[in-house]
Amino acid sequence: MRTKINKELINHTISNNLANNYNSLGLMSNPDKIINRFGNGYEILRDLRNDPHLWSCIQSRKSGSMQLEHKLSTDNSQKLPNTKYSYFEKMIKLIDLESLYSDILDAIMFGYQPIEIVWSRDRKDRLYYPTIFDALPQEYFEINNTGKINLKRNYSNKLQQNKSISELKLLNIRHEFNYSNPYGTALLSKCYWSVKFKNGGIKLWVSFMEKYGMPLVLGKIRRGASFEESEKLANELSDMCEDAVIVTPDDVEIQLHDASRSSSTELFNEMIKFCNSEISKVILSQTLTSDVSTGSYAASKTHNEIRKDVIKKDVKLIEKTMNRIIRMFYEVNKKAFMDLNTLPEFSLVINE
Repeated sequence: MRTKINKELINHTISNNLANNYNSLGLMSNPDKIINRFGNGYEILRDLRNDPHLWSCIQSRKSGSMQLEHKLSTDNSQKLPNTKYSYFEKMIKLIDLESLYSDILDAIMFGYQPIEIVWSRDRKDRLYYPTIFDALPQEYFEINNTGKINLKRNYSNKLQQNKSISELKLLNIRHEFNYSNPYGTALLSKCYWSVKFKNGGIKLWVSFMEKYGMPLVLGKIRRGASFEESEKLANELSDMCEDAVIVTPDDVEIQLHDASRSSSTELFNEMIKFCNSEISKVILSQTLTSDVSTGSYAASKTHNEIRKDVIKKDVKLIEKTMNRIIRMFYEVNKKAFMDLNTLPEFSLVINE
């Protein structure tokens, strides 16, 4: 049975011309506790990426697969023989692969990532090509327990009614999803408390340095001096070293008991290191490739093997998505590919 393609539908953007046939039956809220704890849960997860260590871990994980070379092949892994396969190669070349890979891997960070496809018709070969991929905010959508994605009512009401989102318009990439959690598993959610505790520790550390890091200046003045004289001396001393100033009569002794600076500094430092280590474990599944620390060659080799396993997992997600795009390209232009017995397969080449 041939699929009838509405070319006008796939040529327009979701945000301006599509609506959702909203059905409350089967829809469920995201079970993630961090996302549900706040009204703008996904925006909070995006803010977590401002943490330097977390951002470094995300970039390190993405870089493992984003720079890999790709290939299109048939089942026998030979170079594509049919001239019509050149259209698939042309399609891949028109895509900004680096940007698309990054958006695909964001699904791992947020649980799922909707990506809108904008199709354009080539004037020469008259085929429709996916030329633009826009990553859309997760909070615009809801997912039911069968995995169908829907625009939320407050967004769909502004659009045309009684039209559903074409499956050829939207990619819904999900990470470790199941029936009870169709929204997928968001790694950023697991980093929330580590980032918050670390930022709180840094704030306390700065306060500690402000209090105990500056030298204390003690100015002595004769007893019976006027208030104006004492205030003048205090102002002169403040100009020397900010606020750590005491003015007292010369026959009054004041003793200050400093906190143990070295032990307190280590306490803050160890807490921040621990939080960074927890973040590395969540994003990279190990710590040695993101934290400079002492370790044996065997330990570093083990951590590197874990990193390779993580990269292979990301590669599978990218390959699955790219092959889905190939099938979409085939469906949109089915008349031009009626004589094809098999579709080319997209894969990334991992250099061992």
